[in-house]
Amino acid sequence: MGPTEKLINEFSKRGHPLGRSISEEEVPTLIEALRQRLGVSSRDLDLSPQSLKRLEQCLVELHRKDQEQRSIMGEEEVVRLIREVAAYIGQVLVIHTGGRWRTIHSLYGTEIVFDGGTWAIVKNNKVRWSSHGPVYTMGGEAAWAWDAIVAGRKPNLYRLYREARTRRLREGS
Repeated sequence: MGPTEKLINEFSKRGHPLGRSISEEEVPTLIEALRQRLGVSSRDLDLSPQSLKRLEQCLVELHRKDQEQRSIMGEEEVVRLIREVAAYIGQVLVIHTGGRWRTIHSLYGTEIVFDGGTWAIVKNNKVRWSSHGPVYTMGGEAAWAWDAIVAGRKPNLYRLYREARTRRLREGS
């Protein structure tokens, strides 16, 4: 578990409002806040699968500027960023892969789930059948992506879309 994942879990444990799960109703507001933070328009971040690559570039640029200016974001600002990124990635999955929002109790536990049909989930060469599809924890994915960027690695946000789409296609066949 990376430092940002630990941070968002700590916010949840303390009962901080930023540590709560993302409701579907607040997704548009969070996405707009992300666009403003990154200084981009709705044409740049248009909720298309390809825009995940642009989002990744914008986040790398945000981190680079932060480093150049030596203005390290505070904990609350990082958690706000994670909420915004989680909302954006999640909405792309909802729109383009047929997932739906499910909130548990924390930012980390905000999930995109896939319903319908019987899914074969393969892990460690073992097949497990499930009445619901894979679950993606948006807070965890966004935190992992930010930690990768801070560490100088590429998070490959588009991979989430590809995985969800591939699994959804398998389920439909």
